Amino acid sequence: MNIRPATLDDLAAIYEIEFQEYNHRGYDFVTFRQFLDIFEGTFLVAEENTKTGFTVSAISNNCRDGWVLSLLVREKIQSANESCLQVILLQPECTITIIIMTITAL
Repeated sequence: MNIRPATLDDLAAIYEIEFQEYNHRGYDFVTFRQFLDIFEGTFLVAEENTKTGFTVSAISNNCRDGWVLSLLVREKIQSANESCLQVILLQPECTITIIIMTITAL
């Protein structure tokens, strides 16, 4: 499995994964476009033959607190979830001790 930063070319597949899971209750395409600029380096894509999933996260200025805004995989592949989180936690300039998960009940 390959984990890498998201690009403009990934947005259609990312939105498709989001829409399949949440329909109109999820993030819209424009929001993902904004995430691409705002969360550079922590907006990641997981690939295994196709785009399997993605995560969007933010790390606070103090490099202690982290927010996982979205973590979704197409086929519920647990290893993709774990791989994305490992990449977030291994940001070279930070030592994150707290991950705060934001979960929306649907």
